[in-house]
Amino acid sequence: EGMEEIKWLSGVEEYQDVNMDTLWAYIGRQKEWSIPFFNTKEAVTGTFNPWFEDSIKAMVHDNTIPLTLCWHQLVSIIKMVDNILHGHPTLLMDSVGIGKTMQVIGLICILAYFHEYYDKHHQFPSKY
Repeated sequence: EGMEEIKWLSGVEEYQDVNMDTLWAYIGRQKEWSIPFFNTKEAVTGTFNPWFEDSIKAMVHDNTIPLTLCWHQLVSIIKMVDNILHGHPTLLMDSVGIGKTMQVIGLICILAYFHEYYDKHHQFPSKY
């Protein structure tokens, strides 16, 4: 009682009109459209375990589809990179599911990629 309802914003308003091509370019992955160190395919049936050699071989030929990120997943990773580089905290708030876990793992992979990229080129990719 007496508490006002908080109207939350998305937290990514600055990116609301940015398309996927540009988002991938921001992290230097405009050619690959993938997160480094992530699988690039997933099994349609869900019966393959990508940690086993026989499953990896089977996924080359069997019923697989590309493993792609949705706009909101990619933009959240970019926003987390922005926040880290500017010393700002981040709170992921969304419905229950595995999306937020994937986003945090994606962030870790992007930071590892940035580390390797910086070692090789002495700068970060694209907008960073």
